[in-house]
Amino acid sequence: MRVVMRSYQADPRGYQTQVSYLGRVVAENTPAAARFIDVLVDESETIIRAGITDGTMRPSDDPRALAVLITTTVLGMMTMAPHIERALGLPASQQQMLLRLALPALDIYTHGLYTSDSYLTLVRDALPRLQPPQHERQTPGSGSSKAPSQPEES
Repeated sequence: MRVVMRSYQADPRGYQTQVSYLGRVVAENTPAAARFIDVLVDESETIIRAGITDGTMRPSDDPRALAVLITTTVLGMMTMAPHIERALGLPASQQQMLLRLALPALDIYTHGLYTSDSYLTLVRDALPRLQPPQHERQTPGSGSSKAPSQPEES
């Protein structure tokens, strides 16, 4: 993270140009964009699983889905930058947007949002009744039927 922050501080305009370009590429539904996103999700899942193992991250019921959520949230910020900047009353500057959102994002990731686990418990209890039988589930991207892998114990 320090390397990324230093790189960003050393050349904010160059970094902004790269992020803007990536945002446009990701917004296009091309095979290259799909592969790029797949790599980001895979890398994110690896980081999450390592964090769970080393105790720097809380255990997750579904590390893969968590990786998809985090990756697409960050990519969404890239593609939605003009709207986010406008909603926050910021000048068109991804640097200002990222600085403004850094603390709220890290606060959510570090402490969570809710003060109790009641919503989490409600959804955990409801999901088994809402999901299709295992024989009907498909492996992401393959179209083949397969039961999902069990979450890892930490």
